[in-house]
Amino acid sequence: MRLPSVLLLTSLLACAPALEVEYAKPDTADGTLDSDDSGVNDTSPADSGVDDTSPADTGSSVDTDADGDTFTVGQGDCDDTDSGVYPGADESVANGADNDCDRLVDEDAEPVPVDADGDGFATADGDCDDADPTVRPGAPEVVGDRRDNDCDGLVDEGGSSGADADGDGYTVADGDCDDARGDVYPGAPEPRDGVDNDCDGIVDGGATGRYDLDADGFDMIGVGGDDCDDLDPTVYPGAPDDRPDGVDNDCDGTADEDAPADYDGDGYAIADGDCDDLDPRVGPGAAETVPDGADNDCDGAADEDAPEDYDGDGYTTTEGDCADWAPGIRPGAPEGGYRDGIDNDCDGFVDEEALPDFDGDGVRRVDGDCVDTDASVFPGAPERADGLDNDCDGAVDEGTATDDDGDGFTEVAGDCDDTTATTYPGAPELRDGADNDCNGRVDG
Repeated sequence: MRLPSVLLLTSLLACAPALEVEYAKPDTADGTLDSDDSGVNDTSPADSGVDDTSPADTGSSVDTDADGDTFTVGQGDCDDTDSGVYPGADESVANGADNDCDRLVDEDAEPVPVDADGDGFATADGDCDDADPTVRPGAPEVVGDRRDNDCDGLVDEGGSSGADADGDGYTVADGDCDDARGDVYPGAPEPRDGVDNDCDGIVDGGATGRYDLDADGFDMIGVGGDDCDDLDPTVYPGAPDDRPDGVDNDCDGTADEDAPADYDGDGYAIADGDCDDLDPRVGPGAAETVPDGADNDCDGAADEDAPEDYDGDGYTTTEGDCADWAPGIRPGAPEGGYRDGIDNDCDGFVDEEALPDFDGDGVRRVDGDCVDTDASVFPGAPERADGLDNDCDGAVDEGTATDDDGDGFTEVAGDCDDTTATTYPGAPELRDGADNDCNGRVDG
């Protein structure tokens, strides 16, 4: 009889703990069983009752939206620690991130303004000289430096010294609308130069003269005239257009329409291959033996048959002879004390020995005067705070914090002429044609 054994087995089973069937455990999110359920509950995102098949539902990070932007890694969020990064996010801000997860960074962003001189302002912010940190919107205006320091469109305006920067007898306070130009001041003559010279707010208002720069009797186009090149006196309406020079001399829109076929009479017209129909020495087959820099035979090469040192002066073209057909022109040749319009010594200057001292300061251009049209500029001249290299040493306005004329005032302290001891702030005003007291008025 085996009944006791059955009863024993039944008793043991009743005492054993119940077995948990993991594969039959539904998700707690919605109570619906997934066929691929591994026994781990889906909590984020909420289970929709659809079988998770890729990846298998295990509650891993691909199913978790860590940054709260409604996108998970599995849904394409390329940085699930930043809520500003997800597929389709705004990419218009230049932040160095791929916000919309398209593998491009800042593709829709505007360029970041660059402050080249480190003064806190870029060109886009109104910095009118982003290579100079002393020039920016709101910077102090330095009177006398001929610069728009504060980028307000005015040069050397205001300033406690009331200096007359351009020496025309008027300061900005007196109404000088451009104190960097000596020909601009209240009441100045108004020529036709495109500038409001008399500071009345009108450019060329009541201007005298004409816009005829080349004095050929015709005003330039754009100001009521019809001269198509007002820098060339041979160009004007009705001018002869009979030279094959490629210029529309008569301003009718066509060049050289009246020029003869063989203008230079060398037997070749332009149509025949004459590459310079103004020079009878130039034409197909012409001799190429002179080193004149011209393509005489119109074959595309110049001087190919010319001998070395053609003029026999001891220098070839490769040795610096700038005119190897003229024996008097060579490196080191005398420039002569006369004006012949030729660079005899091949140094790049014409007639430099013959040029006078134009500004009368005792030094010629050839002797080192770096601006021979200004008598205050020459080697050894006192350096003034005028924006010029007065002493021609390559530096501008150096040492102007010193009292050059010994009157107790420097340019920095307001001395408007530190080469004259009778001129300084507060000096007695003499009738000498100078602004002795530096108040911006001459003899006033």
